[in-house]
Amino acid sequence: AAKVSGNDARLAERGRRPQVEADEAQTLYAEAADLFERALRLPGDDYDVRRVSSSNSPVGGAAVLRDLERVTYPSVLQRQTAYYNIACCRAKLGQSVEALDALETAFSQGFDDFGLVSREGDFDGLRGDVDRLVAKFKPRGPLANVAGALDGMAQPRGTPGGLGEGGGPLGAVTGFLGG
Repeated sequence: AAKVSGNDARLAERGRRPQVEADEAQTLYAEAADLFERALRLPGDDYDVRRVSSSNSPVGGAAVLRDLERVTYPSVLQRQTAYYNIACCRAKLGQSVEALDALETAFSQGFDDFGLVSREGDFDGLRGDVDRLVAKFKPRGPLANVAGALDGMAQPRGTPGGLGEGGGPLGAVTGFLGG
């Protein structure tokens, strides 16, 4: 049996390390995509009120207030964010169809940070398909210039790709308003 020195063992371990790290990254991206998909089933910040009985008020037939229930669901912003992040994770996993489906869903939900999408390194492996999808959703005609001007403006905190406090042309306005 060949004897392996401590140096040789360390060199062999270093040679395996990039593969171990790549495998771990794949596992983490898969877990993250699953968590974002599960987050879409959480109550969220948006709500509605629904009737839980068929009894009517004796006056005017309106539902009796005690027979109403508050139902919560993910807000539009939460859904946009989740689908965008699912797209990023699926792209990193090499699942291009799932990544493009999730990105298209984010766009159809109103996600419109096209500048972020064009800078996103996670989509480099499917850039042509992503660019075609962006072209499908990005405004054209007279609205194209408006959308382009807004790309550089600060967005409210909490939006995907949004800037922190005081950034961009809106910084002076939020500073003036005390926000």
